[in-house]
This record gives sequence, C-alpha cells and structure tokens, in this order.
Amino acid sequence: MKCKLLLTMLVVVVCLPTVILGQTVIQVAAGADNIDNALFGAAAGDTLELITDGGVYNETFTTIIDIPVTIRAAAGLTNKPIWTCDGAGRLMTVSAKLTLDGIAFDGSLGDSLTADCIRTGPEAGLVLKVNNCLIQNFNDGVVGDEDGHGIKGGSEARLDTLIITNSRFEHMPGEHISFKDGVADSSHGPVKYTRIEHCTFWDGQNEAIYMEDNDNDSSTDPQPELLVNHVTIVGVGSKAIYPKEIDGAVIKNVISVNNLEYPARIYNTSSVAEYILFNNCPNDYISRQDGATVDYSRLLQNQEPYFADVETGDFAVAANSPAAKFGEGGVALGDSNNGTWDAADITRWEIVENIDWCGLVKDATTAGDTIMFVTDGGSYMSPKSNYIPSRELVLMAAPGLTNKPVLSTNDGGYIGKVNANIKVSGLAFNGLHAENGATSTFRMLYLNKDIGKVEIEDCDFYNIRGRGFDGAAKKVDTLIVNNCRFWDFLNEAMRVKDVPSQIQVAKITNSSFWNVKYGVYIADVGEELEVSHCTFLNMAERAVYAKEDTNGTVIRDNIFVSAKAAALKVYGTPVIEYNNFWDNTLDIDSQDTTLVFPVFNFVDDPVFKDTSAANVDLALEANNSPAVGAASDGSNLGDPRWGTWIATGVESEELTPNSFHLSQNYPNPFNPETTIEYVLPMKNFVKLTVYNLLGQKVTTLVNKEQIAGGHSISWNGTFENGAKAASGLYLYKIEAGDFIVTKKMLLLK
Repeated sequence: MKCKLLLTMLVVVVCLPTVILGQTVIQVAAGADNIDNALFGAAAGDTLELITDGGVYNETFTTIIDIPVTIRAAAGLTNKPIWTCDGAGRLMTVSAKLTLDGIAFDGSLGDSLTADCIRTGPEAGLVLKVNNCLIQNFNDGVVGDEDGHGIKGGSEARLDTLIITNSRFEHMPGEHISFKDGVADSSHGPVKYTRIEHCTFWDGQNEAIYMEDNDNDSSTDPQPELLVNHVTIVGVGSKAIYPKEIDGAVIKNVISVNNLEYPARIYNTSSVAEYILFNNCPNDYISRQDGATVDYSRLLQNQEPYFADVETGDFAVAANSPAAKFGEGGVALGDSNNGTWDAADITRWEIVENIDWCGLVKDATTAGDTIMFVTDGGSYMSPKSNYIPSRELVLMAAPGLTNKPVLSTNDGGYIGKVNANIKVSGLAFNGLHAENGATSTFRMLYLNKDIGKVEIEDCDFYNIRGRGFDGAAKKVDTLIVNNCRFWDFLNEAMRVKDVPSQIQVAKITNSSFWNVKYGVYIADVGEELEVSHCTFLNMAERAVYAKEDTNGTVIRDNIFVSAKAAALKVYGTPVIEYNNFWDNTLDIDSQDTTLVFPVFNFVDDPVFKDTSAANVDLALEANNSPAVGAASDGSNLGDPRWGTWIATGVESEELTPNSFHLSQNYPNPFNPETTIEYVLPMKNFVKLTVYNLLGQKVTTLVNKEQIAGGHSISWNGTFENGAKAASGLYLYKIEAGDFIVTKKMLLLK
C-alpha cells in the first residue's frame, strides 16, 4: 500500500493509512495545515482521524470539503482535538457528504476571528452529520453585527439531510444553526430532513435554531421534516427555536431559559411542541402560527430547572427540580449529556401552621430553596417584620389546597423585606394585626436591595394600611404579577417609583384591584409596562399611574370603574385599547402628549354581579355586559377568573322581545361547544353564520324564518362538512331584516 505524506512548512508528518472494511483511515497529527494536506491526498469515502489529544489543528485558509469524507477524533482521547482557522470568513465550506465526530471547533484561536464554522454550498443531495462536537466563539468581531454562526446554509443551500447529535454550541452572535430561504425551484427548502438531538446551545444574540421553509412531501417521507429533541437552550436572543413556515415540526423535551423572546414558534396544525420547560423568557408561551396548537398540560411555564452552575455553563439539572422527570417517558428534559446533580442544598421545606417560618427563612435556607406552606387556609403569623435573606427563594402554597395559607404579622412593618430574587405563589397576605385585628401592616413585600426579578402568582393581598408590593427606591429588573387580587388598601396596591429606570419590565396581568388608593403606580419604566386583563373598582385616586413611562406602555383588555381621579394617567405614546371605562372622574389623563381617545375603548356599565364591600363579585352579566367577548382576543375584558353570571327575575325583564338582540356566546372561550342566543321582536327571516378572521365562511347555523321571541343555537366547532375547526378567533354574524350584528368568539383546544 502506498503511504501518504502530510506536508507542512516545518515538518513532514508521515501517516500510515490503514484499511478497515474497504475504508481508508488516515491518521493526522496536530499542526498547521495538516487537515488540508490530508484532504489533498484523500479519496472519496476516506476517514481522517485526528490523533493528538487536545492538539490544535490550525488551518491557514478555509477548508474545502468537496469529496465525501469522515473527519473524527481518535478513540480514547481525553480532550477533543481543536480545529481552528486563520481566515476571517469561515472555517469550512461543505459541498459533499461530510461526517464530523468528536472535534472542538473554535473561531477565536487563529490569527483573526473567524465568522462562521461550517457553511454549506448549493449542491443538491448533501448530507451533513455532526456528533459529539463543540462549536464555539465564531464571531467576525464587528460590534453590533450578527455574523458568527455555528452551521449556516449558503444562499442556495439544499441539503438532503442534516443530523446534529450530542453536540454543544456556545458564544456566537448569529444563529447557532441557520438555514434560510433555499433554492426557489427545489422540491424542498434549505434542508429536507433535520434531526437535532441531545445538544446544548448557550449564549447568543439570535436564534439557537433557525430552519426555514422545509417543504418535503410527508406522504413519501414519513419522518418529520424537523425534529428537535432533548436540547437545552440558555441565554440566546429572539426565538430560541424558529422553524419558520415548516409543516410538521416536532419540538420536545426542551429546556429554554433566559432567552430574549419566545421559547419556540411553530407553524401549521401538524406541528408539535410538548414536554418543554421555559423560564425567564419575556414571552413566556409557545408562539403559534397558521392554526398551530399547544397542549399546555405538557409545558412547564416559568419553572426553574436549577442548573448546577449557569455561569460556567454546567447545565445539569437538579435531581429534585421540575425538569428532572417531566420529559417524555419520565426522563429528564434537555440535553441528556448534561445529566443531573444531587441538589442537596436545593430543599423543599414543608411547614405547617404556627411554625416559625420567618426563623426558618432566615437561618436554615440556602439559595434556591422552596418554602412550602402546607396547611389548608392555615394562619402563619410572624411575631415581627421578616428579613428575607440575600439568596434566591420560592415561597409557595402546597399543591391541591382549597384555601390559601394566610401570612400576617404582629409587627406594623412588613411581612417580607426582600433582598434577592423571589417567587411567591398561592399565598394570602393579611394586613390585620394577628392578635388584636387592627389594620397595622404597612407593607407586605418590600424591596431592601437592588435585585433581578420578582414574580407574584395567584396571591391575595388585603387589609393593608400601606402597600402590597413596594419598590422602596430600589431597582428591580423584572416584576411579574399574575392572577392576583388586591383589596382594602389605604395606599397603593403596587408602587415602584422614586428612582430613574427603577424597573425595566413590569407585567400586571389577570388581576383585580378594589377599594385601594392606586392600583398600579409605576414610574419611569426602562423598557415595557403591560397592564392587561385586569379589573379595577373604587380607586381613591387612580387605577393605573404610569408616571413618566414613555417606553412601551400597553394598557389593554381591562375594566376601570369608579376612580375618584383619572382612571389612567399616562405619558408619551402608550397603547391603550380594548378597555371598558365607567363612572370615572376622568377616563384618561394624558401628559406630555396629545392622546386621542383610542379606538376599541368604550364607556359603559360592565354590569358586575355585586359591588358591595362585603360581597364583592366582579363577574360579568352574560347577556347584558358590554365587556363580554370584547377583548382583543375575543375573550371577556378584565380579570378572567371572575367569569360570568346570568340575571334572573326582574333583572332578566330587560331582555324582552321589544327589540332585536344578539348575546355573547357562552361559554367563551369554549371547547368543544358553545351556545349563541338571540331575540327577535317580530317574525323574521334569520341567517346566522360563522366566519374565520379572513371572512371565509365556516358554517351556517340558521337560515330560515323564525317567530318572535328568544332563540338559541349551538356550534360544536366544526365546518359544514363535519371537519373540526382549529383553535382560534371566529366571528358569528346575525342577519334579520335590517338588524345585522357581528360578534367574536374564541375556540380553545
């Protein structure tokens, strides 16, 4: 057999090729240009084996792969061979079948930064397989530029197969994997079949995975067009996983944490996203397009996986974290190569009524601990104001309780002085003095230091002479309040003010406020203030005071009733839409701007069930409330947890056959069936039709002459041919003589 000589400028590396089952294996030592030299003498189907443990293989120019080869690390190495390049463009261009295994690719070790690791060419039928590789530090060095990719398709890429397994991508400003557009006349998009499994993506400014426009015929290829399975994604920008316009994408067993937008976006009803944990993503849901649906019972929203060490990139999940057994088949989510760790210092403390939980929090907990209050409706009294230590904690009610555990104090100060990131869930905070019943507590949760994030979920705050949440001139990056109730305050339910850009993002959603001075008083938000689907009643001053907030204020889908001053005081150019105002001294007080009363807002009585102080029930009357079905998504305005009620007796006489009337469907949202009621004052020909948002007819429910009086019809969410309609917003339209009315309804599956 003929020997092959690998020539470099300084040394001659003699490689003795071996033949295994007809395949030539060429062993290559570390050094400058040794890989290119080996490729120069290789034949189609050969294998290059990099044999130097942790050795640096530095190539002067971009390596061109134009014959089918395998390049792999030798078996038994402790450290991966490192492949780098002096060229600033890309390390490698691929125009033939290529398999890579066990190699580290680094874009920062050559004479200049390298922008991309792997760029594929336009050749049809390419197959690229990457296993057990590390791809990191690819960046062209231009500040603000988004170049720097791990694997990128060229402008006319059209791979047949892309398989990436057991690999890791780190520290790149561009997409870690990016295949866009493709050849216009190709039978498929840039990649016909993609499988990405057991991989980690860490630190980037754009998507971790961006795959676009795959269009292969699933009838001839039963495999999914895109499978993303068991991946961990931490700290990337935009959408973590973006299968743009791909039909049949399957995304599962994923951990997505600290990413700048959606955990994923899916298209079409054939796509699947399930067994996913996501946390600390501004858009904390799976974005859906073209009728795609998500089973939220198979998602863990805003849950902490408790990584071993995020700063060093150790993404092993704690053995007792939610991520450890939520995966399909009861296995851990995320990249299985990261494993789990014995989180002895992440403890779930379970405490019963009358236990000194304050002392426990102060003395016994460590960072990441969960304090679980397990007594149904139990009284947890603190003898004095409690300093929550400078470590991240979760305070929560045990699952399955009928009544919230109640936290109170005999001290007139505060329940908790917060010194670190905190999440509070399922608890009630009562400001009455635990012994003599006087309204004494001044603050419930009170910031004592600048921190990153406060989350308050499904909590009640009441009988407080001060505030529920007080920023107290400290900075917090993110404040999330969801499914909470605040009532009977002498001051603000929530206040964050006094410091410029004291808070960057504040989201107040699905919550209720009544008998308080201010509902939400937040000043000078750095990035975004959102108040949506909230109900406000009897404000001594204002419902929402967005003081000097000029950066992205959104006030949408709320109900504001009886504010002594303006219901809203706003600055700049906020988005104020789909709100119900009633009985306010002034609906909107606009400062530093000329604000025309925005579209989709209206002034009318929302028809609450009971507004008496002792029996507050802010449910909406199903037939007469203008707030029913009036939200931007077709649901009811205000806090959705109140639901609706139906007036009886004298109250129902308002709905008589003296005039036409079309009621809001109920239930709404609905699954699988909803009822539509209407009234005719006289005999008339009636047509009742369901449309989608494009104005296309879905089905006709009524098309006949009917007598005067009340009528009802049900829709089971199907087309006229019996096919099931997708989840989404639909319109129903009644036509009876000159009476023509259209309303919205929401089908959720």
